[in-house]
Amino acid sequence: MLLPGGFDRTMLKIFPLFVILSLASSSSQTETRVLNIIQAMLQTGAGISFTQLHNDPRFNKKDKEFVGRLFEIFFRIPNFIEIKLQSTGNLPNRGQIGDNFGIGVKSVDLLLTIMSNDPRVPKMFERDRNSGEIISVNRELLKSFIRQHSSQIRVTGWEGEEIPNFTLPTLDGKQLSKKSLLGSSSLLYFWFTGCPPCARIAPILEAIHRKYGKDRLKVVGLNADMILKLEVKDQNRVTYLKNQGISFPNLLLNTSTHKSFGSINVFPTLFLINSSGKVVQHLINYQSMETIDRLVSQLVDS
Repeated sequence: MLLPGGFDRTMLKIFPLFVILSLASSSSQTETRVLNIIQAMLQTGAGISFTQLHNDPRFNKKDKEFVGRLFEIFFRIPNFIEIKLQSTGNLPNRGQIGDNFGIGVKSVDLLLTIMSNDPRVPKMFERDRNSGEIISVNRELLKSFIRQHSSQIRVTGWEGEEIPNFTLPTLDGKQLSKKSLLGSSSLLYFWFTGCPPCARIAPILEAIHRKYGKDRLKVVGLNADMILKLEVKDQNRVTYLKNQGISFPNLLLNTSTHKSFGSINVFPTLFLINSSGKVVQHLINYQSMETIDRLVSQLVDS
């Protein structure tokens, strides 16, 4: 597995085969196929590097994209663990990690085992040998890894800052920009299709949208499917939102806007913004109706 700084060394050589269990619950056909091929490669006892996986002729374009996603997620998991600890005081389980990044538990197992066994990766956490769940972390090593490998990710210091400029397409082909938000309070909601906590919070945001109306509060969703390289078509997104009863506008997030908002990697993420375009609240993960309503009420009445 590649690490930043140009290292391309053999990984997985010490990765035990038993950690790849049944793949029946993998989140997509591509994910299942990639993990099956990795399993077959591991049976030979040879080491496997990211470059080798990426160039393997058995992988098609979508397979290679998924291998690339696993590579990227590898460096984002420690940040997600730290955020969960800060926001809830609890360690995330494998299901929560998978849900956040749109991958299955078996892929999470793969990445956590790589982290545990690669001598170049600090021993940031300990896992239960039976369940595979993370049971303790070394916060100092965790934060050190985040500082070294997640420099583009920003999760603090947003309050009081002006939001970045953006112009993005809506799902129905129109355009919406930062300029269109100025003059009234707004709420930006970053999400991806199939994200469990997003599915829980979306109806709450719709209720907020209806309660305050677009003249007092503009609620806007920014969908991260393309950034996360999820296999979701435009019509699937439209249908998904329709089934949820969502009527507020939703935009298709692009790479530059994603980076300008701190390379968000925990979903949902919310920004509450005043009429001059400055961030008043930066919320990460699911929030209750009571919490959001209280903060929005304070925002629109300020």
